[in-house]
Amino acid sequence: MAFAPDGKSLAASGYEKGKDGQITGLVRIWDAATGAERAVLRADMGIPTALAFSPDGRRLALGGFTSRDDPVMSNDGSLEVWELAR
Repeated sequence: MAFAPDGKSLAASGYEKGKDGQITGLVRIWDAATGAERAVLRADMGIPTALAFSPDGRRLALGGFTSRDDPVMSNDGSLEVWELAR
């Protein structure tokens, strides 16, 4: 979980399991003041276990991805950076 530097947004990672059993990593971004969901983003590399906004709030770094096959026991140490719309 991470707050944007301006305190207006909150990002949290998780996952969803589809009807076919496929696990997809997700990052949800909320308005910190109202709790309204702003975005649901799909993580291509697995389930992120770490999140951090850039100092200007324009990027979100995701890291520590766990495997879709074994989300509890793996962590490949990868990093993915997303550009966020402002």
